Amino acid sequence: MLYALKRDSAPGQPSLLWRALLLCLVLPCFTACRTVGPLPSANINQPGWALRQGQAIWKARASSPELAGELIMATRNNGESFVQFTKTPLPFVVARTTTNAWQIEFVPQNRTFSGPGQPPARLLWLHLPKCIVGHCDHKKIQLTRLPNGNQLLQNQSSHESIEFYFTPGASVYIVQAGDTLSEIALRQGVSLKRLETANPGIAPTRLQIGQRLNLPDSSIAP
Repeated sequence: MLYALKRDSAPGQPSLLWRALLLCLVLPCFTACRTVGPLPSANINQPGWALRQGQAIWKARASSPELAGELIMATRNNGESFVQFTKTPLPFVVARTTTNAWQIEFVPQNRTFSGPGQPPARLLWLHLPKCIVGHCDHKKIQLTRLPNGNQLLQNQSSHESIEFYFTPGASVYIVQAGDTLSEIALRQGVSLKRLETANPGIAPTRLQIGQRLNLPDSSIAP
């Protein structure tokens, strides 16, 4: 179970601690990241998106205090991804990737950074979606399962880390044109049997565009 930290600022206002942590993480990137135009907004409620919700604890450095909050992750089979880490009541980090660009926004600081190609390893939030399906750069980033059942994503150099889990029953896939149940299972890293079990009464030959399918936990053996 992940525990939220005690709020040390007025509701709706980021604390001085939060601002200091963000400066520690963001300023090195600001001097090195090539900025491109802002990415178009993502509608993660459209067909083709898989959505997962849970909780996360973020540490900007090994010696940094922990920040706990809510996690939303959405992925698409064309390589797009969306990650939002929220420290109630405000989004704290919003990260997006497309097939050829990346963008991350640190909301309390009102700062956005972006670049072409693959995101740098030091911006760990941008790597969460790919690492979950086994596409980590293992020389720089490691994903492990902890004894408590949570998963830990960690930058091997900076020791930035994200401990997280996805809430059972809070993951869905939105059917798009041409989808089959077996293809959905393959893309989401689960067996067809487990996908059918999570959706009792589903008619595999009668999937509807926009239909929402429950996704079993892909981190559990298929």
